Amino acid sequence: KLMADDKFKAVDKVVFEIAGLLDGTLRNAARSVQFEELELDYLKNWLNKEKDPFLGSVIAQILGMREIEVPEKVVDGEDND
Repeated sequence: KLMADDKFKAVDKVVFEIAGLLDGTLRNAARSVQFEELELDYLKNWLNKEKDPFLGSVIAQILGMREIEVPEKVVDGEDND
């Protein structure tokens, strides 16, 4: 099994490199657009119906729905009252 894992590391690398490039481009492009509430509702409806995962990612990025919440780190000895 180890040989198979090593064999596909190059494939993994290519996929992650392309994903990183697309993600950066998508995030930068989405920063520059502003929509009114009605337009955002339209995009949400479109997202619910969209079958193309790439278009879904574009719409989700514009709506701010691709962000993953990172839990806050609790530092020992820190008082968070």
